[in-house]
Amino acid sequence: MKHRIFGKKLGRNHHTRQALFRTQINSLFLRGSITTTAAKVKALTPLAEKICTRLVSQTNLEACRLLSRYVPDRNLARRLVEFYKNSFNGRSSNFLKTAKIKFRQGDDSLMVKLAFYQDVKPPVAVKPSKADDKTKNSPKTDKTIKKPSPAKVKSTVKKETTK
Repeated sequence: MKHRIFGKKLGRNHHTRQALFRTQINSLFLRGSITTTAAKVKALTPLAEKICTRLVSQTNLEACRLLSRYVPDRNLARRLVEFYKNSFNGRSSNFLKTAKIKFRQGDDSLMVKLAFYQDVKPPVAVKPSKADDKTKNSPKTDKTIKKPSPAKVKSTVKKETTK
């Protein structure tokens, strides 16, 4: 019998399971919905519902501290708290809905979409990629000088000396 045992292990130890929950909650609040397996959704839904309830009921400072555990940037957490407080205005429970999507081809596990009841588009700060930074900062030149490879230089030197 499973007395006093709560939650699912999901084939992970404690720390990796907590890291999985943190990343899933982060993605859920940043994107507004996530697609994952049914077992992960069953384990994640109570935690996400508790966070949403506390976001609505607590002050901005307490809610920001709570959400900053799951969202790495504090400024982004503050903006998300303000956004979700306005979005969930008048709602005290049942913030999330699930929808069965398909069975995954590799292992035939049920894929489920976890989303908020209201269609929300959270304000997400998009960071520029490193490739964009390199192209913006590099000077544009029309003429490029191609240097010959060292192997070609040595071979031409040997041919001239043998003549």
